[in-house]
Amino acid sequence: MLKSIKFSALALASFLGASSAHAALIQNGSFEAEPSGNSMAFKHGGNSSIVSKDYATIAGGDKWGVWGSIPGWTSLYGDKIELQMNGLVEDSAVSFVKHVETAFGSQYVELDTHFYTRNANGDKELGPASNVGIYQTLENLVIGATYELTFWYRARTSNAKDNTMNVFWSKDSDKANYNSNIAMTVDLNTDLSNHNAWQQYTVKLTASDSKMAVGFGGAGDRAWSFAGFPDSKNGSQMGALLDNVAMSQVSTPATGLLMLSAAFGFALRRRKQA
Repeated sequence: MLKSIKFSALALASFLGASSAHAALIQNGSFEAEPSGNSMAFKHGGNSSIVSKDYATIAGGDKWGVWGSIPGWTSLYGDKIELQMNGLVEDSAVSFVKHVETAFGSQYVELDTHFYTRNANGDKELGPASNVGIYQTLENLVIGATYELTFWYRARTSNAKDNTMNVFWSKDSDKANYNSNIAMTVDLNTDLSNHNAWQQYTVKLTASDSKMAVGFGGAGDRAWSFAGFPDSKNGSQMGALLDNVAMSQVSTPATGLLMLSAAFGFALRRRKQA
């Protein structure tokens, strides 16, 4: 009987302590890991172009580049993933350039990246939207448990409609339907002055499956035009900045907790009766 009580107590303690075992669910949440391969190349109007470069060259010079994927994160939609490195961010509303330090470490991502404005032949072509989305898949989650997601956000500009960012949460199998799985939306907030400084945001999420997808996506729709190309309303190349994403389990499903508590209580009653 003593063994039964010890086993029930151990199971209950393990269940209650499950959140500590899943404290670091997000991989590369601060975007510090070095991406592999060269950055993407872009062609612009006239003779302007952005050439493909390796990470070391970008880190030592331009301080930004666009990759198809970065460690821990995969492109969900748009023109891939723009990584920025403690560089300069333009505030086009007041026509000055200001230095942006990251919320954590030395790198962050922008979720409104870069248009392709010429095709491979140099012909005029306005490419895919500059708004981008990223995600990563989380496995071995506890169904019914609550998870707390925290992240740092900063609006790149003080323009309305530039900086909208959605947070996505869904079963991994449903991640392509991201617009139907928006858990939170953040945007430029002049009261918080989140275009002048990073702000931390928190949202609680419930796992409906053991394999969930968490994602972030730019959703600015300010009209954008360049060198005679047709206007676009699907991103303006400047938008939401994201850094220091983290998630941890903060509660366990009530049903499981009640079952373990009942088992522990039953074992105690049997011990007293013996």
